[in-house]
Amino acid sequence: LPGYGVHEVIIESPDHVLSFGQLDDDQAELVFLAYRDRMRVLRTNPRIAYGQLFKNSGSAAGASLEHTHSQLIGTPIVPTQVQGELNRSREFFERHGRCAFCAMIDAELASGARIVAENEAFLAFCPFASQFPYEVWIVPRTHQCCFDMAENGEIRELARLMPNLVRGVEAILNSPAYNFLIHTSP
Repeated sequence: LPGYGVHEVIIESPDHVLSFGQLDDDQAELVFLAYRDRMRVLRTNPRIAYGQLFKNSGSAAGASLEHTHSQLIGTPIVPTQVQGELNRSREFFERHGRCAFCAMIDAELASGARIVAENEAFLAFCPFASQFPYEVWIVPRTHQCCFDMAENGEIRELARLMPNLVRGVEAILNSPAYNFLIHTSP
């Protein structure tokens, strides 16, 4: 349906904080639970084919509000770039008999050169051919294509990892503007 979509703003804290890095682990867990739960609701909408959750932090990254927040959008079509990634992932699986992301995790763990952080549920690393300076991917260690299928324990592990990464980037780069997104399967 042309012109149909969903757009939500998720306020990440009742306190006036400017950065995701200022959230403690419990606050971050509530944020990631809200992300997951809102994405679950979005998936039940038959008019929505794709959901994308993103955060812009700082005006240079596109943030229009000072208070820390994120946005969830849903569209009636799968974006061309996402469909291309799905097609290439399917081709990789057909050629190699395994998931491209699982293979990437194994390669990054074997190398160790680009690993930024890790815990029981997630691996954070700089991709081999980054599109952006300081780009970091956080990938679940278990084979899972949809963020909204994450269990509470996985959400907790992500909530322990992400604010620490943000705090590290902010400390090293003097609180730069940044974007993060949850890239998930349609």
